[in-house]
Amino acid sequence: MRWGVIGWADIARRAFVPALAASASGRLVAVASQRADAGEIRRHLLDGPRVHAGAGAYEALLGSDDVDAVYIAVANHHHATLIAAAAAAGKHVLCEKPMATSAAEATGAAERCASAGVVLMEAMMARFNPQHERVRQLIASGAVGRPRLFRASFTVSLPEPENNIRFLSSPGSGALFDVGIYPISAARWIFGSEPLEVKAVTVELPGTGADELSTILLRFPDERLAVIDCGLTVTPRNTYEVAGTTGSISVTRPFASPPFVPAEPALELRLMRAGEVEIERFADLDQYALQLAAFHRAVTGESPLAYPPEESIHTLRIIDACRTGVYDSATPVLTDR
Repeated sequence: MRWGVIGWADIARRAFVPALAASASGRLVAVASQRADAGEIRRHLLDGPRVHAGAGAYEALLGSDDVDAVYIAVANHHHATLIAAAAAAGKHVLCEKPMATSAAEATGAAERCASAGVVLMEAMMARFNPQHERVRQLIASGAVGRPRLFRASFTVSLPEPENNIRFLSSPGSGALFDVGIYPISAARWIFGSEPLEVKAVTVELPGTGADELSTILLRFPDERLAVIDCGLTVTPRNTYEVAGTTGSISVTRPFASPPFVPAEPALELRLMRAGEVEIERFADLDQYALQLAAFHRAVTGESPLAYPPEESIHTLRIIDACRTGVYDSATPVLTDR
């Protein structure tokens, strides 16, 4: 598969491009950036992919006949527009999270891709962390009794938040979209359902309209709760716990992986029950490479899409509710196509 990269964000340069370089099923043929200097981009690349820079760079890449799929890594408020443009150009799309800045916007982007017959997947590499599937297996086996409570924290400390792209005065900015999206998704995966009720308290970074710190409470069916905190201006924390009627499971480093966090502490799961602790460790595989391989398999028809757009839309509905205070658990995710 011949790839084009739209945007030259850190995650594209440090995570996606190396994963693609190591892939046996894809290769990078073009990069487009309206902000980065073409010479700067070329200094980081091997094998000489084409570079489009400046005004019209995205259009030039999308108009290229030698690009089959694009990876989008630009500011959040441009995601949906570029997904639609890629669909119109007949390109498959792997878009950095969040897929859009609202559930309605994401639904429109997904419908455009479906109509164009191209594959769309949100790039959230943490979905491919093996800890999550193991937690689900343990819960299904009754290891903690009836799961009642999910508690998660994902915070980072940005050195100069007022100058950071995550606090642009535009839709899609702030902690909920940047780090909160991970534990919100995880709560849904672990409980295997959508919440009935959403409540949130947020603290905004002055002058931005974007949250720097948020706490979220989700009420799920069968008397289950999720309590989540996320932030961009407090000490780094990256963990979750599932508490049941007879035991609990705690997980280290579930939401971020190298190269953006240290490899220690190791990927670890602790099962606590009957006064005893059982510890499992997991190989620290490249989650970006696993994500890329899953996307390739979906495009070639080898396997279904691991995380279809509906998955992303559900999570964005919860973030919408955190920001507006309005949530309707009965609202359909996608209209009939």
